[in-house]
Amino acid sequence: MKKLTFGLALAVCAHGGNASANAGFSSQMSVTAIHARDSSTDALVSGFNNPLGCSNPQWIRIENSVGNGDMMRATLLTAYAAGKPVTAWTTHCAPDGVTVIISVWAG
Repeated sequence: MKKLTFGLALAVCAHGGNASANAGFSSQMSVTAIHARDSSTDALVSGFNNPLGCSNPQWIRIENSVGNGDMMRATLLTAYAAGKPVTAWTTHCAPDGVTVIISVWAG
C-alpha cells in the first residue's frame, strides 16, 4: 500500500507539465480592483512578480472550484479595503493568460 501511495504521489508531481513548472510564491502586490464573475473572482493587482510568466500579469484569479475560495476572496477584499499588500501561491496560467492562485495571505 505504501508503494502504491508513493507511486501515485510521484506520478501526480511528475504530471505537472510546463504550465506549472514554475508555480510558487508571488511577490507582494497591491489589489487595485476586484471583479466577481460567474466562474471565478479576478483581482487587478500592481507590483505582481509573476513566477509563471503568464501573458496577462495584471490579473490574478480565484476559481470557484477551489475549496478555500471564500476565504481567499475575503482576504483579498480585506486587504483591498485596508490598503495592505497580499502574497499568493500561483498554480497555472488560465487560457486567457490570467494567473490562477490557490492560496493568498495579507501582510
